[in-house]
Amino acid sequence: MTSTLTPDEANTVLKSPKSEIVDFTIRELQDAVAGLPRFSDIPSSEIGRASKQAALAFLGRLFLAEKRYQEASEVYLQIINYGDNIIDSEYGPLFNTQNENSSENIFSVQFVPGLAPNAMPQHAYPAASSGWHIINPLGSLAEEYGFDDGTPFSYNDPKFVQEDMGANRDQRFRDTFIWNESSFQGRRYVCHPDSTQSVDQLTYSKQATRTGFGFRKYFDESFNGNLRNDYGGNIPVIRYAEVLLSYLEAELEAGNAITQDLLDQTINRVRGRESVDLPPITETNPDVLRDILRRERRIELAFEGTRLWDIFRWEIGDEVLNGDFWGAPFPDSERYPTTSIKLDPQSRWYVTSKSFRPGIDDRWPIPESETNINPNLAD
Repeated sequence: MTSTLTPDEANTVLKSPKSEIVDFTIRELQDAVAGLPRFSDIPSSEIGRASKQAALAFLGRLFLAEKRYQEASEVYLQIINYGDNIIDSEYGPLFNTQNENSSENIFSVQFVPGLAPNAMPQHAYPAASSGWHIINPLGSLAEEYGFDDGTPFSYNDPKFVQEDMGANRDQRFRDTFIWNESSFQGRRYVCHPDSTQSVDQLTYSKQATRTGFGFRKYFDESFNGNLRNDYGGNIPVIRYAEVLLSYLEAELEAGNAITQDLLDQTINRVRGRESVDLPPITETNPDVLRDILRRERRIELAFEGTRLWDIFRWEIGDEVLNGDFWGAPFPDSERYPTTSIKLDPQSRWYVTSKSFRPGIDDRWPIPESETNINPNLAD
């Protein structure tokens, strides 16, 4: 809608073609780019304001979604060429009050304690820290994080330590998850199925984890105020890391040459940040690199709102959103064989099962309440 409709018009209007909506959105974002200041020109008194780079990054997302890869590449290159943004040396502090105003965070949702608070701690903290524990990472995500020497994760690898699942792992695993016997807010986190006295015990009934994992990303663990009203940590929406990974994807899918220089400018800058320091990627075969890049996006951008749209763009919903989903492994649990709804050879906790329907579950439904008023919207 580009003008105000009368009630009669609203109740009889036809749906616009998708192409028309896409073209309109592109024009709006291009106008925003023209009218907004550069990231580097926003004064400290206006931190949080949208920049040219923010509008360009949203435009790049749209071009990627529409598989207009060359245009996406050109948009992301504009952001890179501005030179205003960085890959910060530390990953974890980007998501809490320690370093939320880093130049890596191009655009963030702004929160203010007591006025416009971020209530995520109330929802996601473990019960031992008075939270509701309702953000529980799946095992399929945890298993994507390799070891800190760059080798892929395996439960059978000697580097995997059941008693400390964060040992020898990609630093981003430790910055994103909490796991059984890890520490959160200076407290020992206990979610083992046999730990019947723990408020965070993994079951199907307690207000606790449903996967054997908890959530650390986005939290300043020194915070001790009211969980609903006093936390003011911002939530990044667009980071420079996404820009670099998206630029590489656009170049790859556009069929442009993949060089070591391109890899070093993009994916290797992301995984080479000081706190992560993983070995550089040297694979230039697009068919092999594609899987490496997609895994890197899932790890680097975990819980930042991009994963579902990546799945839709890559058309892999029938592969990754089907079947049984598992949590953390508890091979030493005496209760596991009788309490996990389904059993797994790795003794991973059963979480749920899904059945993805291509062409249905990757579409926005129009509410029946709207089609009842205007049947034209059902066509």
